[in-house]
Order: sequence, then structure tokens, then C-alpha cells
Amino acid sequence: MSKPPKPDKIDKAQLAKDYGYALNIIYGIPTLSSLFQEAVTGGWSAARFQKELMSSDWYKNNNQYARAYLTAKAAGGADFEAMQQTARTKVQSVAAQVGRELTETELESLSQQYMSQGWGDADRAGMLEKTLAAGITLPPSGILSGQSGNLQQQLKATAELNGLKYSDSFYLSAAKSVASGLTTAEDWDRDIRQQAASMYPAWSDKINAGMNINDLASGYMTKMAQTLEVDPNSINLNDPYLRQALGSKDPQGNPTMMSMWEFEQKLRQDPRFMNTKQAQDEMFSTANGILQMFGMAG
Repeated sequence: MSKPPKPDKIDKAQLAKDYGYALNIIYGIPTLSSLFQEAVTGGWSAARFQKELMSSDWYKNNNQYARAYLTAKAAGGADFEAMQQTARTKVQSVAAQVGRELTETELESLSQQYMSQGWGDADRAGMLEKTLAAGITLPPSGILSGQSGNLQQQLKATAELNGLKYSDSFYLSAAKSVASGLTTAEDWDRDIRQQAASMYPAWSDKINAGMNINDLASGYMTKMAQTLEVDPNSINLNDPYLRQALGSKDPQGNPTMMSMWEFEQKLRQDPRFMNTKQAQDEMFSTANGILQMFGMAG
């Protein structure tokens, strides 16, 4: 008498494949593993398995990017290693661009976020930049690096050429804002120019158009250097004579510039003028003229 055939043993690998997952992935994620055991025992169809999975806390608490990351992590292998390397390379590259120095711990954490939050997806463009920008800090040297450093230098130059000075926190705020995509370098440059224009209303149109007060005032600086016989490089826009000349008003109270003749006359009243060769020559000439009048000089 022949023995009855043994019932077919459930092929879990094939069943897992029918459910849309590899067996190592299912056993690599606790929630999937638990559901799979129930599915095997209860003989669930693939549709039933997917329905139960989508109702689980794991599915609800992890978005599509996190689920894809966790699935890839459970699968492991060369593909996941390549995924990790791509994330690290991208994070390092963008960090260098915005001027953010990362520790190994920070790099690892941000790489994990890059993968699990889908920062490489086109729909999430800019999320990596915003996260990195939030952590930009001013080093002891006071000089930012990368694109943030370039921005700092650019804005400082605009400020200095227009007689303005800002704190380090101003440039740090600008760097963070631009790196995160909230503003542009042009926005901050325009703000500086608007402030300069408010200080020199007679030239506001030219300043807002991109000219610098330092260039516009070069004629006054040259006249001051010649009159007081001082190094032109020692003259800056904070000089009281220059500020008065550039911030004058006409009889009607409208902004205007002091005439060059009037500016020179004011400079001649400065005690420094009496020590110039020009003043001494004039005094000698005047004294010699008086002597000539009295026949005391040839």
C-alpha cells in the first residue's frame, strides 16, 4: 500500500516575491517580517498582504522616501553601498560649496537624511542646501569659506565703497539666507545700496544704479589730498569734511553737493593746511609782496 503524498511545503521565497519583496528584505524589516509570518499562516493573497502593510504604523510613519531607504538598507549589497557613497559625495560637495565644514558624525547623519528623506529627488531640490545653510557658523578668523565666503567679500566691498560698515552677524545672516535659497546676493547688495543712497540723497539714483559713492566722491578726495597735502589713501568717506560736502542742501532744502570751490575754502580753514608747503608758499609770497610795497625787497 503506497503512502499518501506529502503536502507541498510553502516556498517562502516565492511567496515573498509574490508579495513584492525579496525574502532578505522582509526579514530585515521587523514589521514586514511580522506581517509575512501572519500571511504565511493565513494564506494571504498578495493584495491582502499589501493592504495590511499599508495599514501598519511602519507604513504610515515612513514616507515613500524613508520606506525606499529602509528597503534598500535591508537588501544591502553593492546597490546599497553605491547609494550610500552617492549620498556622502553629494553632501560633501554641497557643504563645500556653501562653506559648511562637517565633522564625520555630521556627514554620516546628513547622508542618512539625504537617503531617507529623498533629498536627491527633483521634487525635494534645495532641502540639502537649506539644512546645511542653517548650520553655517562664523569661524574664529571671521572669514567664511566657499560661496558664503565669496558673498561675504562681495558685500563687504560694496559696503566699504559706500561708507558703510556692518557686523559679522550681518554677513553670516546673508550667507545663511543665500545658501538656503531664501534670498540672492543681489537682494543683499541692493539693501546696502539703498542704505547708502539714503545717506547721500543727491546721488541716490546713481548709487541704486550700481555706482559707488567712493567713486562718485573721488573728485572731492583728490581735492582734499592736494589741499591738505595728505596721502589720498588716508582719506575715507567718514571724514567730516567729505560728509559735509556730500550731504549739503541748497537754499530750498534740497539735497545737493558742495561746490568744489567752497569745499576747498573749508579745507583751508583746517589747522593742517597751515603746515602745508602750499600755505607756506602763499604766506611767503604775501609777506614778500608787502615788503616790496615798502621798498624793502627787490
